[in-house]
Amino acid sequence: MSVKFAILGLLLKRPSYPYELSVTFRERIGYAWELNRGQVYQTVYRLEEEGLVERVESKPNAHGIKWIYRVTELGKEEYERWRSDGTDRNRPLRDDLLLKISMATPEDADHLIWMIDKRERLCAERLQEYTEFEADRVPLEEATSWEDIGPTLSTSAALARLSSEMVWLAQARKTLMRLSNGVGTKKEKSRPTQRQNLAV
Repeated sequence: MSVKFAILGLLLKRPSYPYELSVTFRERIGYAWELNRGQVYQTVYRLEEEGLVERVESKPNAHGIKWIYRVTELGKEEYERWRSDGTDRNRPLRDDLLLKISMATPEDADHLIWMIDKRERLCAERLQEYTEFEADRVPLEEATSWEDIGPTLSTSAALARLSSEMVWLAQARKTLMRLSNGVGTKKEKSRPTQRQNLAV
């Protein structure tokens, strides 16, 4: 949903064609929010179907014709509603790995730990990537334009989330390894049942 309004916001600044929108999105938001060109085209076509954008000019290119789009009056109203709406609503936590762990059995422990290790390596790679990207950005305290704020805040948000995820993955691995070693089973066996309590 946010991509829809990001594209509306960019088109309000200047009518553009989809490829130009994908480039501008990367410049304004930064590398932390990946948006492929196909997603931009699909979103623009959907906005056109909803009457929020319209074609205003065509230009020939090597692949045929490229259309320039602008926001309609209905699109402006929709964007303003989104822009003025509060953003304090929490998203539900939906993570495939968390779901797989929740549905697992003791026999799945080794495979789950392998999945955690794989996820952790990916997080570490992204952390390194964003850390290097952040080093090339203007520090927030030195920012002098709105164009500097978006990519820098986006990267710092990605770094914070990845760091938190690394902590969670370490906790998940530690818990699964403890249970796979039988610690949880031993505790359950040593815990007296209700019938045993009554007998005492």
